[in-house]
Amino acid sequence: MGDENSLAGTTKAHKHTSPASDGGFLETTETGVTNMSEGSIGYYDSSSVLTELTSGSSGEILQMGASLPAWASVSTAPTLNLISVTSGTEFSTSSASFVDVTGFTGSLSSGSGMALCMYQTSTEQTSAGYVRWSMSVSGDQSELLWNSPALGQNIIQSVADDLSSQTCKVQLKVYTGGLVFYVQRDGYNGLMNILEIS
Repeated sequence: MGDENSLAGTTKAHKHTSPASDGGFLETTETGVTNMSEGSIGYYDSSSVLTELTSGSSGEILQMGASLPAWASVSTAPTLNLISVTSGTEFSTSSASFVDVTGFTGSLSSGSGMALCMYQTSTEQTSAGYVRWSMSVSGDQSELLWNSPALGQNIIQSVADDLSSQTCKVQLKVYTGGLVFYVQRDGYNGLMNILEIS
């Protein structure tokens, strides 16, 4: 560093490497920076000047902004809401166009977020059948062909990407017109679960 007792009175160019002639390493308990506050953090600006980021509030986290670090509040935990419906009422259709399965409709809460949708039921049919989730905002989801001729269990899942009071419902149609597709067959229950995450 500068020898203020010398005639030069200037700071000698140096590096902080291990040789004493280069200034040596900075020591954590000995070397300080003026005008820094307790708990603050130093970062460098675009001109390589050390700049102070004062300590944040209790519970805040350090995150990167557009170009500078900044303190931010921790996001609150997501809100979960479960819509669950069970029905043993048998439903059948011979329609070649999609119809709503009675009792398996869920109305999502207003606000932003997403919902995970699942429908499980016993099935039996004289024809293969198609099933899908239909969302009033997210739209009709991809249809799935169920083709087990005997009594069995099937599951269809989907995701609704908007909770803005949209309606989510299960729809069914047959593969070949004139034949019948059954769900909740022989008194077995069907189950609809919709988990809202906002």
